[in-house]
Amino acid sequence: KEFYKELLKLKNVSLLKQEVKSLNIIRSAEAISTINGSIASEALTYNKSLILFGHQSIPFGLCNDVFKITSSKQCEEAMNIIESGFIPDYSDFNEIIENYLF
Repeated sequence: KEFYKELLKLKNVSLLKQEVKSLNIIRSAEAISTINGSIASEALTYNKSLILFGHQSIPFGLCNDVFKITSSKQCEEAMNIIESGFIPDYSDFNEIIENYLF
């Protein structure tokens, strides 16, 4: 509980109930960040910037415009790029799905 209390002290951080559908979050998000999971593919599908902390663990880390984060400096740089109006190009998304998931 203490960890989540500390998170809630951060500006622009809120916790969502499990019942909230990820699609509703993605539609209104400027970017999505995750370690791995289906939210990564959903972000790519809706052409949202993706900050990926576990890019080695899922094939979506192979997409050209995914921000592959391995340090706090890289994360800060990615967020600055996104905030400046970056629009990702995931034209290689379908090829990656075909080559690595099916």
